[in-house]
Amino acid sequence: QMDYPQNLSESDRQWYDLIQQCRTSGKSDRQWLNENNISSPTFYYHVKQLRKKACEIPTSLYSVISEKQDVVPMVIQDLPPEKNSTMISETYYRMESALGQLGAKIPRETMANWCIITARNYLLPVFVRLHEELLKRDIIHADETTCQVLREEGKDARSTSYMWIYSSGSDGLPGIVLYEYQPGRSGIYPQEFLNGFHGMLQCDGYQGYNKVNETLLICCSSHARRKFYEALPAEKKKTMKLLDINSPEAIREPEIPQTDLDNYIPAEIGVAYFNKLFYLERKFKDLAPEERQKKRMEQEVPVWENFFTWLGTLNPTRGSKLEKAVNYAQNHKDSSLTKNVIQMKIESLHY
Repeated sequence: QMDYPQNLSESDRQWYDLIQQCRTSGKSDRQWLNENNISSPTFYYHVKQLRKKACEIPTSLYSVISEKQDVVPMVIQDLPPEKNSTMISETYYRMESALGQLGAKIPRETMANWCIITARNYLLPVFVRLHEELLKRDIIHADETTCQVLREEGKDARSTSYMWIYSSGSDGLPGIVLYEYQPGRSGIYPQEFLNGFHGMLQCDGYQGYNKVNETLLICCSSHARRKFYEALPAEKKKTMKLLDINSPEAIREPEIPQTDLDNYIPAEIGVAYFNKLFYLERKFKDLAPEERQKKRMEQEVPVWENFFTWLGTLNPTRGSKLEKAVNYAQNHKDSSLTKNVIQMKIESLHY
C-alpha cells in the first residue's frame, strides 16, 4: 500500500504513483513515457504541481533535454584530455555548468543519481566481498574523521557525522581500504563493522574501539609522538623534524639527549625518543617477519624501557599540552608500547 502525502486528491494520487513508477524504473523519462503512452507535457505538469504540494518526487535518472541518450559520453569524449580529467574530479554543480556550456544541459541531481545507482548496483557487492576478505586478515588499521551531510533525515545539516576508514596491513596480500559512513562516533559502529574479526586492531587512543570484541588493540605510536610534538613551542616545531618510516630518502639516525638535559625541554626529548623508534622501524620494515621481530627485541625494547623510565621522572604542569602527552603515553602503554606487542610480526608499530 502506497503511503501518500496528506491532502492529495484521487487524481494526484494516481499521478504520484505513475511518477514514482517512472523514476524508479531505471529508464529515462522519455523511454518510460513512450512505453506507457503518456504525454510528456502532461507528465511534467503533474510533477511540478505535486512538488508545489510538498511531495517528495525522485529526480529523473537521465537527462530529458537531449534527444540523444549518448550526448553525455559524446560530450565528455570530445573534451581535451586536460579538461576531461578535470571534469571527472569536479563537483556536480560545476560539471552541470561546464556541460551546459557544451550543449548538454544535465541537472546535477541526474549526475548524482547516476553515481548512486551505479554504486548500489555494481560497487556495493564488491564492497561486501572486500569486507568479508578484510575480516580474515591478521591486522586491520582503523580511524575515523568528521564530515557533514546535508538533508539527512533526523539530523541538522550543521551536525557532525563520521566517515570510518578500515584498511589491511602490508601482509603481502592485495590491499583493502574500506570507507563506511555513520551518523556518529559511537564505539558500536566499529564493533558492528568488525564483528567476526579476531586479529590485531591498530588505531588511535579513542575509547570507542574498546567495544570491538575478541581483538588485540594496538595503539598507534604516531599519535603518541604527535602529542609531544604539539607540546613544543612554535620555534622548536620549525626545527624539529618528524621522521617518516616510508620516506624514500636516507635518514640520519636521530640522537636521544642523554647529557645536559637542562638544555632541552621535555617535549623535545619525547619527540626524540619516538624519532629513534621510527628510524629503527624504517630499517626493519623490509625484513622477514621473524627477523623483524628479533631486531625489535634487540634494539627497540631498550628504547621503550628508557622512554618510560624518563617519563616517570616528569611532573608536567596540570592542564598543559605536555601533561596530555605524558598521560596519553602512560595510558596506552599496555596496548601499544609493551614487549608483547613489539614481539609481534606485524609490519609496523608506528602508523
